[in-house]
Order: sequence, then structure tokens, then C-alpha cells
Amino acid sequence: MGDALTAGTEQLARALFADVVVTSSVTATDAGSAILAPRVVLVEQSRPIFTFQDQHTTIVLEWTLRDVDGHTVWMKTVRSHKQAEMGGIRDAVSNSEQLVGEVVDDLLRQSFQVLSTSAEIQKFAAEHPK
Repeated sequence: MGDALTAGTEQLARALFADVVVTSSVTATDAGSAILAPRVVLVEQSRPIFTFQDQHTTIVLEWTLRDVDGHTVWMKTVRSHKQAEMGGIRDAVSNSEQLVGEVVDDLLRQSFQVLSTSAEIQKFAAEHPK
């Protein structure tokens, strides 16, 4: 999940913003006009006892855009929950991985939507042209 989410959030930022610097520090000093920070708030995954039961996966991702002074410009939380059949012993791991992948894909779609339509981000971008 971590690698897919990391790669996906970077691709998302590059698709929406003109200049992106990727860093592991939220207080990066080489930031342009703003710092966009995704944060995983919650990961829940159920593993049913019986193979005919559904497994559930929920991930909550919080996005925060701050100016270079650290003031919050925009914050939004996106949540994705999916369920699917657990499957037999042979299929359980691959079904679980597929379900997590679907949740991550859904989070990224939702994130693109909320980031690209945010009035606060659009206003900030207009006030801080590169």
C-alpha cells in the first residue's frame, strides 16, 4: 500500500501543480509557494474467519496545503472503503492485495477531484503565481 500511495500522490501533485519538489519533510525549506502534505490518518482491514465472508478495507487520507510560513490554506480528508469476498486459502492474499489497490485508486481519484476543484487552492494559486 505504501509504495502505491506514495507514487500515486506524487503523480497527482505533478498533474495538478506546475512545480513539485518531493521531500520527506513537511517543513521543507526548498518549497516554492506552498507545501502540499498528504497524511494517512487511518488504515483498517478486516480478515474474516470464514472464506465465504467479505473482507473490508478502509483508508483515510488527509491533505493539507500550507503556505511557506506554515499557515493552513486548505485541508480536506478523503475516505475510501471497499469490501470483497475473502476467497479460499489460495486466493485470500491476492484478493486482499487487489482490494487494497482498489481502495488506493479510489482515494487518488477522490483526491484529484477535491484538489482540482478547491476554490481555496485556486484562489491561493492566483495570488501566488510562479
